[in-house]
Amino acid sequence: MISNNSSGLAALRQLVVDYDVISFDFFDTLFIRPIYDPEDAFDIMAHRFGIANFRELRRVAQTEAFQRMHEAGRKEITLQNIYDVLPDCSVPTETLRDSEYDLELELVSPNPELINLFIELIEAGKTVIVVSDMYLGKTFFADALRKFNLPEVPLFVSADENATKRDFGELYDVVATALTVDKRQILHIGDNLVSDVEQAKAKG
Repeated sequence: MISNNSSGLAALRQLVVDYDVISFDFFDTLFIRPIYDPEDAFDIMAHRFGIANFRELRRVAQTEAFQRMHEAGRKEITLQNIYDVLPDCSVPTETLRDSEYDLELELVSPNPELINLFIELIEAGKTVIVVSDMYLGKTFFADALRKFNLPEVPLFVSADENATKRDFGELYDVVATALTVDKRQILHIGDNLVSDVEQAKAKG
């Protein structure tokens, strides 16, 4: 792993030269949010809609969505899957679902430590991609890039691919197949020791 400081970024800039494909994790890597815990967004939703226990309701719904996912033999959930099982809380689920999407888009902003490298690599002709384990689909990530006038890049998102980084690293197989590239020529940059480092290394 390379630390998020000036020396670490300098080492990363040297490292990327040797790879054909540079893959960025999205959340807490290429983009950041001004919240301590991702579930803090649910507290913002609770305040906006006056639903005091929304964080717990949303957490329960996500757990139920994962259970149904396993029962169906799938490997990832979607935002719609979560809201399909959200307990009744006096506000239409479609309104809450769309508001969560909008809130996530409102919260994200480019990571100033990495976004210039992202742009430089694209301008240098490197194949640059975004790879993320998330129940929000590719549309969200495209909207986030567009919001900040950033270049469009290929997006590989677990909710769309029904494959994850975190469990068995199968999302990396999807990437290599789609790009028809040797996995050894892909450098993945991320913040999670398991899904972004160990699983990536296990896949070569």
